[in-house]
Amino acid sequence: MAEELAKVLVVDDHMMNRQLAGNILADMFQVTSVKSGEAALDYFTKELPDLVLLDIHMPGIDGFEVLARMMANPVTENIPVIFLTADDDHKVEMRGFAAGAVDFITKPFNPAIMQQRVKRCIELSRLRQNLRREVDKQTARTQLLSLQLVQVLVNTIEARDKKTTGHSERVANYSWEIANRLGWPEDRREAVYYMALLHDIGRIAVPDAIIAKKGELTPEEQEVIQQTTVIGANILRDVTEMRDIWKGAKYHKENYDG
Repeated sequence: MAEELAKVLVVDDHMMNRQLAGNILADMFQVTSVKSGEAALDYFTKELPDLVLLDIHMPGIDGFEVLARMMANPVTENIPVIFLTADDDHKVEMRGFAAGAVDFITKPFNPAIMQQRVKRCIELSRLRQNLRREVDKQTARTQLLSLQLVQVLVNTIEARDKKTTGHSERVANYSWEIANRLGWPEDRREAVYYMALLHDIGRIAVPDAIIAKKGELTPEEQEVIQQTTVIGANILRDVTEMRDIWKGAKYHKENYDG
């Protein structure tokens, strides 16, 4: 099956420029044209092109305003825009690049230059999209691995003392629910969940003899238990992906007032 041609939207208030651009690009791309900025913005509500050729000077909404609205809209912010202009002004080019344009094509159009610039910009845009998808995929894998490692740590902690089985997960679930009822955003709810899940990690450093002891602890043994908060914080302090996770380990033994 032949690859579908990329879609190019030409936005220009002069019919001759729209027709000329369409003729130049017709063999390589699916070309649609509109005569105003308002029409372009309306077009985006129905279909998304792979690239926009956008005239700067138009009555009503000009090219800079169209680009600004595209950049402010998550649906259109990644569509590459090439400005069409008869201006020979470096300040206009600098303003255009600062606004988010990827290139300029000057009028009158040079067919070979227009074809190659459009082709190059679409190829670069697709490469970025593929890279973004791959990064998202790898990020999801990393997050899954992190969650699995956290669960391994929790299981390791609780395996040393059967009386604590399920404790960390219950604390984490309660913490998440409290954060949820407080109206915290998802990232803060997740942060407090993982913080609670690993709050007891310092218990790894407690000797088995103290964990298994049935009677009262000696002052020395109590000191060992009290040090688990510091030990846990030190273990977690290097977890850069969850910057504040160590705080749950260090402060969870304190009263609410500190």
